[in-house]
Amino acid sequence: MTYDTKDSEGLSTKQNEGVADIIKKIDKLEGELIAIIKEKTATLKKQIVEGGISVATVTLDEEENIFDILEVSKGVVILGLIDKQKGIKSLVIPEKIRNKKVIRIEDNAFAGNRSIERVELPACLEAIGEKSFYGCAQLKHVLIPKSVLQIGWAAFTSISSDARIYCETEKRPQGWKSDWYDWASERVRWGM
Repeated sequence: MTYDTKDSEGLSTKQNEGVADIIKKIDKLEGELIAIIKEKTATLKKQIVEGGISVATVTLDEEENIFDILEVSKGVVILGLIDKQKGIKSLVIPEKIRNKKVIRIEDNAFAGNRSIERVELPACLEAIGEKSFYGCAQLKHVLIPKSVLQIGWAAFTSISSDARIYCETEKRPQGWKSDWYDWASERVRWGM
């Protein structure tokens, strides 16, 4: 005859052993997760020095995707930054994520981000959505490649008053809304 004793919480010895095993597994997974987070954090803390000021930069590996994305048949659409990356100052959007071309920055993707100062866009980018960088008050430097055929309304409105936007095209393409940018036209450099 076997007896199954109960503790003060009404759990049997077998149930306690099962709970203990689960807790050990959780502790092990937690340790592994902490090690992965530390490794990723160390990689992301790499910095560049610009003019004596240390500026956080981003180098993107396949497993270090800092962007919230949507994969579509034609490529990848950038929806924004993942939450823990909101403090980035120098934003370099790569040509590819998960071996697919980055083709679009979605409406409001980086809107209201007050830390981005510099943006480099990939040569394969086709479209920048409405208000993509709206309210990025620190944004001072943008290079828009000639591959960009569409820019939505207010995409670069309310960025820094010291901003310079460099466009590889000689003039505004038809697919760019006339009010894509709200500062004086002398702040936009064409044919760069």
